[in-house]
Amino acid sequence: MSSKKFIYKKGVLYLRGAKSEKQRNLTRIRVDNSKTPSIDVLEESKELTRLVFKDLPKISLNEWYAGTHWKQRTKIKNSYKLWIESMYKKKFRDPCKVDYLFEFEKHALDPTNCVAMVKLIEDVLFPVDSGKIIKGFFVSSDRGTENKVTVIIRLI
Repeated sequence: MSSKKFIYKKGVLYLRGAKSEKQRNLTRIRVDNSKTPSIDVLEESKELTRLVFKDLPKISLNEWYAGTHWKQRTKIKNSYKLWIESMYKKKFRDPCKVDYLFEFEKHALDPTNCVAMVKLIEDVLFPVDSGKIIKGFFVSSDRGTENKVTVIIRLI
């Protein structure tokens, strides 16, 4: 899976091959650099899956709820969904525990402020995000060499 599914033009990312104007508008989101989202599947077994999502837009929980209009939040949510689904098709339906390890090049968010991004990722990877499926999660955040989140899914 690669970032070739995206087009970057003048500070805006678009999903390549969007068929309609509505789909193009759903996938358009302003970003602060020219990097496009990508994924590395580090490990995939029956009990453990380790994914690394790189360069997803950085969204703080404070930003998410401090006056961001619901239309903008919906647009961001739909963009995350289209990006992640275009890069990774598998859905998780068995009980599991999930770790989200965030790294940021600049200005690392504290772990609780990463929860908005956790929820956006979780909604795509887990069609049913109830307590029956996700038994627990862990979030860490630190400064790193690139913007990425490592998602570790352990089936129980």
